[in-house]
Amino acid sequence: MGLAAWILLAAAPAAWADGGEAVELKGSDDRAAEAVAEIAPGYRPWAQPLWEPGGMFSEELIFTLQAATGALVLGYLAGFLRGKTRREGP
Repeated sequence: MGLAAWILLAAAPAAWADGGEAVELKGSDDRAAEAVAEIAPGYRPWAQPLWEPGGMFSEELIFTLQAATGALVLGYLAGFLRGKTRREGP
């Protein structure tokens, strides 16, 4: 049952895909910029990013590294707490 649920969960997005065409993903930063441009067309940003990733691949890589780091920290903490409770006993 569990394997079937995982397969369904992984395959479900393909059912809503736009005929195999690439779908442009927009994040909150893009949506915010569009909203500002709509509300105040003459607005000029007063700050610029120190560094911008080279492309979509770079952004995905940075996000993946961020998620992996978070997973490692949470996994370490879960293991540490489990080991601590095992040493102390019930």
